[in-house]
Amino acid sequence: MKSKFWTLYKKELVSARVFLLIFTGAILLWQLFLASKRNIWPSEALVALSWLPLAVLPLWVMWNAFNSFRHEWNGNTIYLLLSLPLQGWKISLAKLLTVLSEFTFYTFIIICGNLLFFKPELSLIIKELPIEITLSNIISLGVKVYALYWFPIATLGVLIQFASLAGRLVERFQGLLSAWVFFLSLWLVSRWTMLTSGAFKWVPDLSFTVLTTQNGISAQQTLSVDTAPIIATLVMVVIIFITGSWLVEHELEV
Repeated sequence: MKSKFWTLYKKELVSARVFLLIFTGAILLWQLFLASKRNIWPSEALVALSWLPLAVLPLWVMWNAFNSFRHEWNGNTIYLLLSLPLQGWKISLAKLLTVLSEFTFYTFIIICGNLLFFKPELSLIIKELPIEITLSNIISLGVKVYALYWFPIATLGVLIQFASLAGRLVERFQGLLSAWVFFLSLWLVSRWTMLTSGAFKWVPDLSFTVLTTQNGISAQQTLSVDTAPIIATLVMVVIIFITGSWLVEHELEV
């Protein structure tokens, strides 16, 4: 028997297919436009601008996470959603996973677009590096950098979703309450992280190798990222997510 959670998750993905096609087309058209400027604009500028959609994605995540439940009220489908034999955290998780899945898909499209339209420029940039860069180095660094990029995006999605749910607790000034809850949540997460990071110093740091240049000499250097604040942040984000899920299950009125 198919899990009701995955059924809901699939339904959310299917309902987002129109926007998925629109944003995918917009990303590819942007990269195609840049590719048409080859031999006109510097190759470094073309490659840099091709990654510009990554800067827009966080704003899209905020908007989509905020409306993940609101469109249920607007479409009068909230009663059906809350009547499903699913716990609140499963409903919230299905909504959140949909947003993050779309975010991951768009990132994948951006990467594929770069490989499709700007492979010569990327190859030239890599060849001009004074040290040898292997495919395994690129993949390893890319995965770690993406993980560091994905985590704050997921955190943002949780806080925005919680703020949107909190706004539904009142009949008036819902937007104002949501904004207040969002900024309060940001302050709470940052404060908690500062106070509790020391308790997670035992967690190994995340290390990765980057290319550095000093006095005209290029070399590979290993950098370390302190994972203690990340773990501390994760703990509070999970608490906020659970609180929002409790609101879905017990406090929100149809």
